[in-house]
Amino acid sequence: MIMPRSCAELVDVRVSAMDRPRLTAAHVSATAEFSYPREGLAVRYTVQAYPSACGVRTQLQVRALRPFTVEELPSHLLESYGEYVPVRTVDCTRTAMGYYNDAQHRNHDDTPIMRRERRVGGLAETRREIYDWASLLSLQNGEAGLVWVKESPKCVNQQAIDTGAFVLHPDDLRVTGLGLKATCFGSREPWLPYDRFRHCWANWCVPYTGGEAELQLAVKRFDRARFLPHPERRVYSRSNTWGTRPPGVAAQGAANQDDVLKEIASCADLSIDAVAIDDGWQAPLAGGHFYKPDDWRPHPERFPDGWSTVRRAAADAGVDLQLWIAGTQAPLEHMIRNVEQGGFSGLKIDFLDFPAREDLDRMMDKVERLVKHMDYTLGISWDVTENSSRVGYYYGREYGSLHTSNRKPDYASKRVRHVVYTPRLVLRDAWHLAHYLNLNQVEIPVQNVAHIDPAASNAAEYAHAYCAAMAVVGLPLFFQETHLLEGRARDETRRIMQTWREHRAAMARAYVFPIGDEPCDEAWTGFQCHDPETGSGYVLLFRELRNREAQHTVALHFIGGRNLAWHDVLGGQHWKAGAPLECAIDRAPGFRWFRYEPA
Repeated sequence: MIMPRSCAELVDVRVSAMDRPRLTAAHVSATAEFSYPREGLAVRYTVQAYPSACGVRTQLQVRALRPFTVEELPSHLLESYGEYVPVRTVDCTRTAMGYYNDAQHRNHDDTPIMRRERRVGGLAETRREIYDWASLLSLQNGEAGLVWVKESPKCVNQQAIDTGAFVLHPDDLRVTGLGLKATCFGSREPWLPYDRFRHCWANWCVPYTGGEAELQLAVKRFDRARFLPHPERRVYSRSNTWGTRPPGVAAQGAANQDDVLKEIASCADLSIDAVAIDDGWQAPLAGGHFYKPDDWRPHPERFPDGWSTVRRAAADAGVDLQLWIAGTQAPLEHMIRNVEQGGFSGLKIDFLDFPAREDLDRMMDKVERLVKHMDYTLGISWDVTENSSRVGYYYGREYGSLHTSNRKPDYASKRVRHVVYTPRLVLRDAWHLAHYLNLNQVEIPVQNVAHIDPAASNAAEYAHAYCAAMAVVGLPLFFQETHLLEGRARDETRRIMQTWREHRAAMARAYVFPIGDEPCDEAWTGFQCHDPETGSGYVLLFRELRNREAQHTVALHFIGGRNLAWHDVLGGQHWKAGAPLECAIDRAPGFRWFRYEPA
């Protein structure tokens, strides 16, 4: 491979401006192509800069000029790196961060979804530190900082396809892992093709000045530029037919015309935007969950009118329809046919596993063609609930959102004990994800607490309004059949969702940050949605079940000593005050929802 003394020939340089792209923000792209005749390699190096966000996105592409053997493949952990930065690392505070996948099973107090480590001083290992689990690494010296993000399917507990590591030496940082290694074992293609360039994982390098809040804002600005949440696909609430009944055959039974019609009417009443028809709608049914249907059509017994009746009812009610599908199993033409016949505004893509790079590339090509065919108005919900190699948290979000977890009622079967809805854990997941992701691309589950056995979770001690309010900082996912909500439960849910509709455009323009303490059933905790362009924003504060403080003072970000005009979104009161925010919640559990703007 390329060694430090290798000789390169500059083949081409191209610069282009992408001023009206559909899946990412406007940017300038510069690509230099090199040939390494002795090594038999062609290499492209692309740098993208976004006027709307500080930082650059860099990406290598490689192509073979001669046959390569498996033995020539370099070590993905240390030898093959896509970025090299000369920097005095031992003078810096190092912060490494990553998110776990398989949130399906991380539903306990001792299994948080985020891992974060901070180190200072000398390198922990002998002249080297290796973070092979992290998606993000920042180096900070005084007020100045740089943060790197690996754009890949990497998760803390899932290396995925050759995602490498952040490797620190005393005087340099190397970002390893090129996304090539997994294609050489049992692959149908050579690991370096002749006829095209193979893309390596991209990396972001983002500067910032300040502390942790400024680091988070810098990452989120760049994240929003890279994964542009297109307006037609951006801010959705939805219900999902899978979330109420026991998993398997029973949950599949909810995907039928009569129940979907009930759900459409219910969501219209509750001001929920869409009904997602999950697994069970398709033919043929095999009496179980894991199967490969020969054809993806609505089952004639469950949907005797095909999609026509539910599509017409949804249009009349002003509710969108969305559809679950097994991404790697369903052919593109079947996806297109169902989307067009059903008028679906989004697809939830499940049953993903990418053992080799070409498997992932084929899936992304399929989704790109599907979204383009629908003129970029179709949203993709990526199911990342399992421990297989899927898209992770920093890959593929230009197409839509992340379905991170299923949270269901409790049943007699031990099979689902690990997904029982527990408010403090749902809140903690959102609070952790708000550190380094934009929550307006994360679906936050809401369950019918009346259906949950108190022996399995204390959810019944939380009000329906509280549970819905936890989700409005992201994309509310009513993982339930909402037509089963009754009386006060419907009234509370309707009020929260109607209010969110009034404010969601402004909330989506803002960036969400965690505030208060980590949710644990005893904390004052919550979120600040801040718009740095206007200085305005929102605050949602939660006093958890066992908290004994009726009043609390909460520090806010980016406000300083400025005087603000405050508005109680649900209560209607108005007043002027600076920060920090002093708040009273008489009863626990309880919450408050505020809006602020410069006075």
